[in-house]
Amino acid sequence: MKILLKLVIDMILTFAYSGDEEIDPDFAVSQLEWISATLKELDADTLRSFLDQVSEEADRAEQSGNESRAQQLREMIDHLGLT
Repeated sequence: MKILLKLVIDMILTFAYSGDEEIDPDFAVSQLEWISATLKELDADTLRSFLDQVSEEADRAEQSGNESRAQQLREMIDHLGLT
């Protein structure tokens, strides 16, 4: 399950932070909206697993000195409307 959660997290970061030359901005926004809506439909336990994985990824990024990624991960939950 953790690998699936990591894949979703990486997809979110890709859509959110890729440049216009890499991913069409309209497509990125539509995908982020779809992901957000889907995450909001998860049962409480599955959503908690996702949120815990995001937190673990942020902690790991921070510990490795990747402050930018840690900040992106910490802001992800609010940006997706999951708070």
